[in-house]
Amino acid sequence: MTREVRESLQGSTWGQFADQIVENSQRVLGYPYVFLTQCDLNTGQARCVAWAGLHLTVVKRTLQAVKVALPNFDPLGASAPIDANPFTAQVYRNGEVVNRSALDIVQGAVPDLVVHFAQKIVGVDHVLMVPLQLEGHVYGALVCCHNEAHVPEHKLDLARAFASQVAFGLHNAELRRQQELVMQELQASRELLTQAEERTRQQVSEHLHSRVQSRLLVAWYRLGQVKSKEQEVQHTLNQVRDELEHIREHEVRLLSHQLHPEALDVGLIAALQLLVQRMQHMLDVHIQVDSKLLKHEEENQGLSASSRLVAFRVIEEALGNTIKHARARNATVTLRLQNHTLFLEVQDDGIGFDPKRALKGLGLRWMDARIKQVEGTWGVDSQKGGPSRIWARIPS
Repeated sequence: MTREVRESLQGSTWGQFADQIVENSQRVLGYPYVFLTQCDLNTGQARCVAWAGLHLTVVKRTLQAVKVALPNFDPLGASAPIDANPFTAQVYRNGEVVNRSALDIVQGAVPDLVVHFAQKIVGVDHVLMVPLQLEGHVYGALVCCHNEAHVPEHKLDLARAFASQVAFGLHNAELRRQQELVMQELQASRELLTQAEERTRQQVSEHLHSRVQSRLLVAWYRLGQVKSKEQEVQHTLNQVRDELEHIREHEVRLLSHQLHPEALDVGLIAALQLLVQRMQHMLDVHIQVDSKLLKHEEENQGLSASSRLVAFRVIEEALGNTIKHARARNATVTLRLQNHTLFLEVQDDGIGFDPKRALKGLGLRWMDARIKQVEGTWGVDSQKGGPSRIWARIPS
């Protein structure tokens, strides 16, 4: 884990649990004042992140006195070197429990005047520092203020056990946060891959639509200029021209639209209507759209570009699978917009399939990645003999 990532993880984790930790420490250990410090061995600094007992009147009086005497010192936001003195180094560097006088512990870390106020107003003479340590790594320390020159062994054992649990909890929280960060990075990678894929599709589509079609048109025109006295040769030339025209008007144009449906820029429904037209000789597809989605598309307030693209590709894949595998005659595409979510469904009257086996196929795995990319959900309902239904919920 990089240092920057670690600092990010620790900041979010400690901010979430710090107050709860010191309050629980206060109840478990029985000390009136408990601090939680966080240390960073890389920077060599420790800082106070929480303090139980702030609400007490004597503490407020102490803080007021400190503010008057030392206006530039903030006891709640102060940081100090972890090697401020041999005792803090023992705690943060070596992971040892230390119980010393307050002056010994804070020497070099905070002004002596702060300790003087704490002793006179609050009545704190000693400080017990218990490292938050797990697998040799010290995260920080519980700093307990008290008046015991010698802490009973059973209390030290309790403090060590509690600190270990705190360290374990913080460690687990950091791991969860790290996992969230990895998932966010994975999501971003998926989006970048999809954007790159669609950009490539668009570039190929534009290339076919412009340069390839133009060259085919030039070839068609030049063949038209060729005249032959031999009837058979002329007939062959005419056939070649017809074939070029068919390639230009149908094959290239169809491939161009499949790679990048320009109608998506207008709306999902328009793009689906063109998709259905291309499939009309292979499958009879009916599109059912609710009035809310129709109104949003008419007012150009429909789905986001990414949601339109995912919905279109999912429906395209589902209908393509129907044509290839289902032996179906009819299919119905149902679209409904509700609570900022697009509900889509593709159902056919084909022979059905085993969903468990189909989910191992590339097509449905690709569909799964597409839908998860926009944090949607989906599912398949089918059985031998049919019908089959694929549904998805896509945030708009």
